[in-house]
Amino acid sequence: MPTLVIKPLDTVLELGKRTYVPALATSICPGCDEAVVMDLRESYLSYPNTNVPTALSFVCGKCDTAWTKQVVVKLTVEPVE
Repeated sequence: MPTLVIKPLDTVLELGKRTYVPALATSICPGCDEAVVMDLRESYLSYPNTNVPTALSFVCGKCDTAWTKQVVVKLTVEPVE
């Protein structure tokens, strides 16, 4: 039997006003097919919640097209034995 059991009480957790993530998000511009990279260590997620869609807003530096993509932030808590 494990000595620690984690039981989630809710599926949505608000992470805070600004959440920085150590990841890169790459999307293709719908206007000119240029790859646009967003560094989520510098471009924060605004008021994200876990397990629900959060919008990432992209702007192409080549043609100024703006678009959004949806991501889901997941958070896990696991016991270390």
